[in-house]
Amino acid sequence: MLWGDEKWNFDAAIVARDGDRHRDDAGARQALRDTLPQRPVAVAYAVPEIEAWIVAGFAPRDDREQARHQECCRRVSFDPLTQPERLTSTVREGDRDAKRVCAELVPDTAERYDRCLDVEEGEWRRRTAQAGGPEFLDDLTDRLVPELRKPA
Repeated sequence: MLWGDEKWNFDAAIVARDGDRHRDDAGARQALRDTLPQRPVAVAYAVPEIEAWIVAGFAPRDDREQARHQECCRRVSFDPLTQPERLTSTVREGDRDAKRVCAELVPDTAERYDRCLDVEEGEWRRRTAQAGGPEFLDDLTDRLVPELRKPA
């Protein structure tokens, strides 16, 4: 699909947006669905931003990562793995900035990022309960999976 096409030809869509400290806006979700009424849409609305979801999936693999996690918890005064919604997206380079915390905990490698997304679903739902994660997983399960399972 190219953006200039007269007709969009796709079976489903995922729309991702950072919440920037705002809880999921049901009106925005509905507007997206009204815009594409014939297509299932899953909305990834990360609060405060997608890096918080990466942090929520982080699990220290060795002593060095455990030490980084403990230092991060000390500096921000909470555990960002279990309370990612308390991270910020408005004060760049602040101690609680989601991008900073993510960069501190997760080395900038695709493999390590992928491991943060490979967390048990129930655990990730618990960790992101206030950060929009469960709603996104519900959208995927309820809206996209059935569409993708339809016979061609």
